[in-house]
Amino acid sequence: MARRRLWLDDVRPPPPGWTWAKTARWAISELYNQSYDMVSLDHDLGPGDGNGGEVLRFLESKAYGDPSFFIPRIFIHTTNPLAFVRTLRAMKRETGKG
Repeated sequence: MARRRLWLDDVRPPPPGWTWAKTARWAISELYNQSYDMVSLDHDLGPGDGNGGEVLRFLESKAYGDPSFFIPRIFIHTTNPLAFVRTLRAMKRETGKG
């Protein structure tokens, strides 16, 4: 079975084989409607497009609210160093790993 991979970034195109979502709302819609094995998030999106943190909060709420929800592997590919550190810390707090 082919792996489903979701790439959130408003500017940089995804690697081959990844579904490209350019806004947080678009990524959340994809995750709500389909199961993905991997998600790679940019943090800073265009004005009004949200950010990767919104997608993480959606995944967290689904994981706690729906035991059947498949939680994908999550990667952060942002070039914003502060956002990367904040997002990584938030992920560690939520998973208890760190």
